[in-house]
Amino acid sequence: MKQQTWRAIAGSLALVGAFAAAPAHAVLSLDPSSTGVIAQNLGLLNCEPDCIYTTFGLTNGPSPADDLRLYYQSDAPSRTAGNGAGIDSGLFAANYDTTFANSFFNPQAALIDYVGGLLGPAIACPDCYLAIKDGNQDPSYYFYDLAAWNGRESILLHDFWPGAGSITHIAIWGRNPANNIPEPGTLMLGGLGLLALMGARRPTRPEADDAAA
Repeated sequence: MKQQTWRAIAGSLALVGAFAAAPAHAVLSLDPSSTGVIAQNLGLLNCEPDCIYTTFGLTNGPSPADDLRLYYQSDAPSRTAGNGAGIDSGLFAANYDTTFANSFFNPQAALIDYVGGLLGPAIACPDCYLAIKDGNQDPSYYFYDLAAWNGRESILLHDFWPGAGSITHIAIWGRNPANNIPEPGTLMLGGLGLLALMGARRPTRPEADDAAA
């Protein structure tokens, strides 16, 4: 009995380890010429989310819960920040990081990474939209429909406003966010639950054996 229990435990741990060692997801690479990237000159001010409704022909839902919500935003660091890490906000701010690059004072590239681990919630699409903002240039915005993005794939932005201007912030907007646990995390929870169940089930001897003793 003990041997079978330890075999089951070893199998569960091997399953967890296989997912932990799995290779990283692919990177979604975007630049102003990428298919699906939409350029708009909308002036200096931040027009989100109204300009996202307009750009993609969206309408408000029947209830406030169906309206666009800010899932994640990262503002480019100020000149005194000391590194390229963005300043994050939004519903999923704890599970994503953005690093701005190319030029410290005028970043034209950014890398958005999912950092929520196996158990952290990820943004659930397909109703998600990416906004890339400058404000001082024409166009002042770039937009992209993230319908095919899985929420854990890194997003690499590059060559935005080369030679003039810079990315001031990136934002991901969407509707009906699902704080879903990534699939490997679900399997890990199932494995841990199995271990707990086996630990709670203690072997007993038949009453006849006890009487004979």
